[in-house]
Amino acid sequence: MKKTSLFTLVVSCVSVFLGASAGAEWDNASQTAMEKTVELLTNPKMREAAIRGNPAAQKVDQSAEFIGDSYDKEKIYKLAAEIFQTQIKKHKGDGKALKDSLARDPGSVFESFTPEQQKAIRALASDIEKRKGPIAP
Repeated sequence: MKKTSLFTLVVSCVSVFLGASAGAEWDNASQTAMEKTVELLTNPKMREAAIRGNPAAQKVDQSAEFIGDSYDKEKIYKLAAEIFQTQIKKHKGDGKALKDSLARDPGSVFESFTPEQQKAIRALASDIEKRKGPIAP
């Protein structure tokens, strides 16, 4: 599997579940919104409820299931939650600015991830590819 396929999926997970938080400073509301979004990404029951009424989220969820399996899908959402936490803090809680940055230049977004996050994307992509074979980007 190409790293870019998994990267695109992880970014999509972050974007589709991104709350509408906006603000120039990191405050208690930003912290609460981040925690709720992380819980939504990592709690399968909450995520399923949110996906039900959201066609974009349904598409992302189907892609996560297609790329891997149920276990991989949970890893993908966990990684998306970790990346979301880092990125939303970099954007001082401004969900719109984060969403815009994710859409603008995916290549530079990957470079803005921590080395550990980049390594996790590569490792998960490699693991899935070993088990399922290559998946086109």
